[in-house]
Amino acid sequence: MRPRLAAALAVAAIALVSGAAADSPRILNSRTIVLAVDSDPASVLELHVSTDERKTWRRAACDALAGGTVAYRATGDGLHDFYFVARNAHGVASPLPTAGCASHAQVLVDTLPPILQVREVLTAAGAARSNGAAAAPRELLIRATVVDQNASNAGVRVFYRPVKSDRWLDGGMRAISGGEVRWQAPPEIGDAIDLHIMARDLAGNTAGVELLDVRIEPDLPPPPVVAKPSSAASRLAALASDEQFDETRDAGMANRSTGVSGGAGGGKKEADAASRPAAVVSLREQAARYMAEGRYALAAARYEEALRQSPTDQETLLALADARFWSGEYDAAATLFSRAHEASPQAVRPLEGLALLAATQQRYGEARERLEALVKLDPGNAEFRIRLGDMRLRAGDARGARELWQAIVADAKLSPGVRDKAQRRLAKF
Repeated sequence: MRPRLAAALAVAAIALVSGAAADSPRILNSRTIVLAVDSDPASVLELHVSTDERKTWRRAACDALAGGTVAYRATGDGLHDFYFVARNAHGVASPLPTAGCASHAQVLVDTLPPILQVREVLTAAGAARSNGAAAAPRELLIRATVVDQNASNAGVRVFYRPVKSDRWLDGGMRAISGGEVRWQAPPEIGDAIDLHIMARDLAGNTAGVELLDVRIEPDLPPPPVVAKPSSAASRLAALASDEQFDETRDAGMANRSTGVSGGAGGGKKEADAASRPAAVVSLREQAARYMAEGRYALAAARYEEALRQSPTDQETLLALADARFWSGEYDAAATLFSRAHEASPQAVRPLEGLALLAATQQRYGEARERLEALVKLDPGNAEFRIRLGDMRLRAGDARGARELWQAIVADAKLSPGVRDKAQRRLAKF
């Protein structure tokens, strides 16, 4: 007799995503999957599992629980098809699974948090200047990207609080349209606010970015408030962060400048700056203003002209690569970062840019390789090791990620803040 599934799949202590189509797999953020089966009490059930879209099946071990349920522990993320075979005193009471046959249940396991990147926050006036759209007073334009294979179309949830307050308030869900979120700051909050933007995927995994002391224009004028990371290093930290890690104070997302790490060497940068013609200096200053306003295409045009006039200026080359990245021209940014890396193989910043691009485009294996090279260049930089662990995890090497984080936690010479970041990852993964 063929066993009948009595109910939809469930995971202990974790609610299923509601609203999924009947013919869609259940998406869960746990690797412990509990299956409820209604079968003949005289039958013994065998569980068969396929992880290659039912091309092949294997018999799998499972734990019998009370109430006609069994628990299966998946070894990794991905799509899992389940098929039950019943055996009784007379032998096999239901057919064995074959290639392409229908499964009794299907689950998509996803335990990785989404990548949430908040590029900048503009006030109402800044938003209007940036794209010509009308914006209400006290309206904030949050430019954000959520990357996840099982992303939800619900948007992001905005939490806010007065500056220096410990209590977060729920500002509601907001849709992402064209990479932008519009949110109206409450009038009672004053002219500065802390924001926490949270994204949740269909499995229930969350990622969050915290922005501190964001200035709100009471009416209109001064320049837009920009809350974006200022270097490839800080953007990589933002990509790796999630709600539990809460690293954005250190990642440069808190409305402050962190400076550029590594680069082509202090002496080289000083020499570049000292030898720049006045026209190049002026073009770079214009480009920097456009970057601060979020007008990345204009910034790129100025940097490109500056580079044409001073083709060996590595800092201008990297600034142009940054501008291309922020305008979403990833191929152009990759070409520029690669050019800088070929010119200065021992420089940190080009490698950071290449790692960032790979992580942004979900090429986690390449991002891991770039970060491994960064760790070799600067073995004392614990932040690189933490981010390398993040990319190992996303590339499927959880054991390698944990080994890195454990070494950081055990190193008493490192700062408490860095060790705490690693400890929080170990607690979660």
